[in-house]
Amino acid sequence: MLHGVIGEDYRVGSGLWCWISACITPSEQFFWMMVTGKGWELLMYLLTGASYILLKGYMIQKRKERKQARLSFMDLSDNLRPSDENYLTLWLVIYVLRIWGTIRFGVAMYKHHTKDKLENYATFDKIFFYIQCFGDSSQAFFSCILFCLLDPVIRNSLLTYRRRQSYHRLDSVVA
Repeated sequence: MLHGVIGEDYRVGSGLWCWISACITPSEQFFWMMVTGKGWELLMYLLTGASYILLKGYMIQKRKERKQARLSFMDLSDNLRPSDENYLTLWLVIYVLRIWGTIRFGVAMYKHHTKDKLENYATFDKIFFYIQCFGDSSQAFFSCILFCLLDPVIRNSLLTYRRRQSYHRLDSVVA
């Protein structure tokens, strides 16, 4: 069943679906793109969105029970810090960065299956291709901002480490 599915797509450079063989039919390519890439991505969208909604619902319920105007993470558990609430926005960051490829894939599937010419498809595809490339490759950068730079404990640890390194270099120059 999997024989001949995984392989080179014969593009110059690395294509977006470089692990799907170009030697199978377009219908099989779309199927395997959905199973190996977009299917998992859509499942991630649903699971993270549902988790966020459930967690926010839980926080709203606890706030109503305690009759508080605002409920922070620290009110839920002693192990949580106020800055941990930033982590709830990770799903939104991933959505914004990754949705462009999903939209592009959906339009390509629609175009392929309906045989519709779609005016300006090439321009649309090119624009979304560049946005997708930016979004897919910038996830680590935005995660670093969210987890390191917006978290005061981690930020202070990084700054303290940097200061210590500067002092060690200074000591070695003076000695």
